[in-house]
Order: sequence, then structure tokens, then C-alpha cells
Amino acid sequence: MSQWSTRAKGIFVNEGTKLTSEMLTGFDVAVIKVGVNFTDNLQIAYNNKKPVILFYENAPGLYVESAFNDMSRWAAPNDDYQIKELDKYIFSGGVKRAIAGIMIDGSVCKESNGHEIAGQWVAKTIQHLLDMCWKRYLLPNYLYMNNNPFKVTTNTDNDIFALQSLVITNGISSPTFVATIDGYPADGTRPSLPYEGEGVKWYFWLYSASGNMSFIYNGDKNTLYDELGFVASITDPIDTTDPIDTTDPIDTTDPTDEPNQDDSGGTFVIDAETKEYLRRIAEAEERDAEAEERQADDLDKLAGVLK
Repeated sequence: MSQWSTRAKGIFVNEGTKLTSEMLTGFDVAVIKVGVNFTDNLQIAYNNKKPVILFYENAPGLYVESAFNDMSRWAAPNDDYQIKELDKYIFSGGVKRAIAGIMIDGSVCKESNGHEIAGQWVAKTIQHLLDMCWKRYLLPNYLYMNNNPFKVTTNTDNDIFALQSLVITNGISSPTFVATIDGYPADGTRPSLPYEGEGVKWYFWLYSASGNMSFIYNGDKNTLYDELGFVASITDPIDTTDPIDTTDPIDTTDPTDEPNQDDSGGTFVIDAETKEYLRRIAEAEERDAEAEERQADDLDKLAGVLK
């Protein structure tokens, strides 16, 4: 038995792969990349009572090429291309699908013409997308990144500092391929992170085992499910309509608005699911406030080291 066998384990489902119930055996969560078969794969995971983390690749060139590194010219969320794409997968008919979290892949660091994008702008576009995702979807989001943004040839000290700050602020999930035992990383192995400074927390470690791309979570199953707010019995049912159907109306109302009033004297009617949802939001906001305090301290320490 590996030292990692008490950790929650996830399966990575790439675009175009057809997930089956058998493939989910031994896994606690499915990390599913958007694209072909996403809705069918989401349904399979739901049928097997596994939470789903949506995997989406950030495209920094969309911002850098179109707005000439001018953040004031970046589109508002409702007009942002990447948010529009995510809406198609997360909503159906204005209703949120059964997705428990979002993982943003920040590894891309090139424009469409192949030119490298400096670390500062890679970091800014990633943080911009993460912030929009949290405010719009109120789902836990995770930063995934390999070493590529740190290896851009034009990076300056300021670029490296921006990437380090990004990792300190958000934590990191990253790939490290090692020997395995019974589907888990072998004893004595560990993830190799793009940046491993003081205060950096890792969440998911991508590795290969038994023909599957797998994730180890830095905690047990109960911790992961609590972080995702996942309880199988109250998870919303799946709408199996095509997520690429752009005719689906998107509900852009503020998700923190209070529930609609009924006509029985003006009192608010809140069912069990809504109460649970609001409880998760309150807990997430409390965790964010604590994390911001820790991150401010960590950034001060990092700034002192780089002076």
C-alpha cells in the first residue's frame, strides 16, 4: 500500500474520451475537460455519484492580442469569450449543471502566432479568469499549471515574481510523472511544483497509472467532498441537452440575490437545497477571508526575499 493511498483520487477525462462506469471504479472525483462528449461524461459521473471538476484551458492570447496588454480594454464577463464558452458547459436553460468545481489550466503561454507571452501577462489573464469564474459560478476553482510559463525566454524578474504571486494566491495543481504502486504514486515520491516557495499549497497532482491519467488530491475524500460542497443526495439532476447549444438562455442574475417571494404574505420560502447552497457560500466566503490574510503575509515575505 502506498503512502498516498489515503488521499482522494481523481480520474482525468480528456476531450473526446468516452467515460464509462467501469473507468470510475476506484476514483473519488472526475476531472473532465470541456469539448466533445463532455455532457455524456458528466451524466456518467452523476449516475455513479461522483463529483465533477470541469477542466478548461486558459487562452492568454485572447486578451493580449486583442487588447494590446491594456486590461481596461478587456471585455466584461458577459462579453468575455472564455466566460461565454464556460457558460455553455456550466448552464443549461439558465440552470447550473451538476458541476462541483472548476480547474483552469494556466500552462499556455503563447499567442496564436507562436510568440511567447511574458509571465506577467500570463499571470494577469489567469487571475482575471479565476476571479470571473468565482464571481459568476460560485464554485471552488483550482489553478493547474506546468513549468512552461516559468520558462518563457523573455521573462524578467518581475515576470517570475508575478507567476510566483499567482501560485501563492491560488495554490497550484501540477503534473509530475513517477513510479506507481497499485494505481498510486510510489512511496517516497512527491509532486514537483513550478514554484515551491514558502506558503505555496498544492491541491491536485497529475500522474499516470494503469493507463489512466490520474489525480491525487492533497487530502482525503471527506476533505475533498467538503471543499467541493458535494453531497450526492442533493446534487442537481443533469440536463442532457447539448452544452454547445448557444440558444440556451443564460441566467445572468446575481447568484447571491435572495430567493423569490411567494404569495403567502411576502415571506421567503427556502428549501433544503437552497439552505445548503447558501451555507456553502457563507463557508467559502469565510475561507476566502482567512486565505487573503495568509496570502498578504506570504506576499510580504516573498517581496522581502526578492528585494
